[in-house]
Amino acid sequence: MGKTTIDGLEARASRAKKPTASKTVKRSAGATMDIKAPRKKTASRLKAPKAEVAKPAKLSSPKRVKQTKVKPKKSPKVDDFVQPVENFRDLGDIHDVDESLGADSGDNWGDLLAQMEGEADATEGSEADFELEEETGKKSRKNRKNAKKGKKKKKHRVLKVFLLLLLIGVVVFLIWGNDIIARLTNGNSGLWDTLWAMVSEEVPFETDANGRTNVLVFGTEGYNMNGSTGAGSTHDGAQLTDSIMIVSFDQNTKDVALISLPRDLKVRSACFAGKVNEVFWCNNPDNADEAAGAQAMMEEIGSIFGIDFQYWAHVNWASLIEIIDSLGGITVTLDEDIADYYFTGAVAQAGIPLQVNGEQALGLARARHGTQGGDFTRGNTQQKIIEGIIQKVISDGVDFTEIFNIVNILGDNFRSNFSADNIKAGVSLLSGFDINNIRQIPLVDYETETYYVTTAMINEISYVIPSAGEGNYSEIKSYVARMLSSDPTMREGATIAVYNATGEAGVAGAEQIRLEESGFTVPAIGDAAPTDCSAAFCVYDVSGTKSATRGLLEQRYGTQVQPAEAIPADIWPGEVDFVVIVGTAPQSAAD
Repeated sequence: MGKTTIDGLEARASRAKKPTASKTVKRSAGATMDIKAPRKKTASRLKAPKAEVAKPAKLSSPKRVKQTKVKPKKSPKVDDFVQPVENFRDLGDIHDVDESLGADSGDNWGDLLAQMEGEADATEGSEADFELEEETGKKSRKNRKNAKKGKKKKKHRVLKVFLLLLLIGVVVFLIWGNDIIARLTNGNSGLWDTLWAMVSEEVPFETDANGRTNVLVFGTEGYNMNGSTGAGSTHDGAQLTDSIMIVSFDQNTKDVALISLPRDLKVRSACFAGKVNEVFWCNNPDNADEAAGAQAMMEEIGSIFGIDFQYWAHVNWASLIEIIDSLGGITVTLDEDIADYYFTGAVAQAGIPLQVNGEQALGLARARHGTQGGDFTRGNTQQKIIEGIIQKVISDGVDFTEIFNIVNILGDNFRSNFSADNIKAGVSLLSGFDINNIRQIPLVDYETETYYVTTAMINEISYVIPSAGEGNYSEIKSYVARMLSSDPTMREGATIAVYNATGEAGVAGAEQIRLEESGFTVPAIGDAAPTDCSAAFCVYDVSGTKSATRGLLEQRYGTQVQPAEAIPADIWPGEVDFVVIVGTAPQSAAD
């Protein structure tokens, strides 16, 4: 039997001393087995194993592990693995245990006891460690709680700062918006009025007796609205309205008409040279009462042209640079050539679309030298620039940044007597607006050689006066009234010649009266051969340019209008637009 060691005790079966008493037990097959009385050994003779542990455990009285009240994990007890020696019957039992563990069971047993001792020591210290851990955990939880409170306080501080900044921003926006709108409307409305107007039912523009809204737009030029040069002073003539325009529109049909006035137009109420561009300055010399100056202009110009104005707008033409640049430039197509090399430097060819920036547009708007019509050409060019701006806004639209920039620019360069309701109505007017609805009403037309005004020298001063004579504005009033009519046939101003083919006297004269009572112009009447018209009425279109009048005459006489080539050879139409021949039934003519 091999050598077995238990806690330093060597037990050799082959060399064991014979017991004092023995007996032989016979087995079958003649074999014998010696059963020796084992030598009793006390636990005190057991030697500690040479394991590298602090204190070897004693088998005679194994130390029970102290249990802690609360453990995250239960540690094993030594008693669960090792029984005291007294519990064994004799060393043979220990020997049997060693045999069951294997050849190296002695060493394993010592290692196991050492491991259990270390675990026991570790368990003994676990209570203190756990108490320390529990204390540390409490502090950690407290720290986490304090950290959460700190984060919440920080978030609250950030939120308060954000809300404060937001409130400041809103207040600044409200103050800015209110100031801008107050300036745009000359104090008539503020931001709250505008916001209320946006959510309220739309209020239309005020109108005249013909259902049209008339706005007097006048412009001055300077660094700002006061005419400053930007160097702490103002230039001469800063408040002279060298640009004057009448804007008349029908809010229902969206028909818009523009009339530019020459700045040298002679008037009665001016205080210096007697020109229309002085009226605003004469009634607002220190720029202390802009509304008074504007009101004086509306009254003076209204009496000359027979127009009842509802609104006025004062524009600083220098702002064109900023407005047009903020839109990314505009397209302008002129009616006249400009070759102003020496003053504004503007050079442009008529009929060709021009892409211009703000500075170039302002040069065109100011150019009157190197043109056919001088100041008349300048007024026409300014109308084209206005059309270009409107077309740009309608076709490309404007984003929030562009709107913000334009409003900011206008806040420094625009004054009017518009209200918040008018602003909303204006936005509605532009919605779906067709640029072709804008009509120019010239006082001088070089193509048709129509001149309602002319130039004259009076007391060695150059003026623009009515072609009918100084102070005689009757033709101008009639012309403007017709052109501002909402009836397209009235605006076309077609002329009609009436001929009598019935053989009865007075038929042509009677039809002339009926046509003129309907608003037509009939400059000539005469007789025609009975064979010239076999129907009740025969109508011919001579000019081919008055489509509205053509349609109205077809409706009036119940017949198809024929081209100029079909006019009977014995009739000379002259300079009229239409020819009407009364045939067999003059009594059926429409009244």
